[in-house]
Amino acid sequence: MTGEIIRIEKFRNISYVNDQKGRVLSFRSRYASCFIITLKGQLQFTFDDKTIITDCNQGVFIPEGTAYTNECLENAESISVNFNISNPSALPCALNGMNKKLAMSFYQEISQKSYNNDESTRYYLLSKLYQLAFFLFKT
Repeated sequence: MTGEIIRIEKFRNISYVNDQKGRVLSFRSRYASCFIITLKGQLQFTFDDKTIITDCNQGVFIPEGTAYTNECLENAESISVNFNISNPSALPCALNGMNKKLAMSFYQEISQKSYNNDESTRYYLLSKLYQLAFFLFKT
């Protein structure tokens, strides 16, 4: 990142993804910002000027609007958390990894609440996203 703290505005969705080795996806413009937390295997994210390989020790932050290619290097399991941010100058960057038990607890808590659309739930989901960001960005 550029040293600027991302400002999360809105939770979009969360998904658990199983990828098979060799799968390649290309994106012209990412529809939302995301954290991708790799739980098993390896994924490679290639941007214009850099490549980030994720595994259980490293995740990735991808801002909305980013063009990139995602290649599965080994059969992989990951969690993708999609959201909108208010600072469009954010850049893709590597994140800390997260142990599978902790990542799955975030996944379960967020996915259980994600279908409610009341005000208190929106604040709850934002708080969970910021807690997740704390773990993923802490040094």
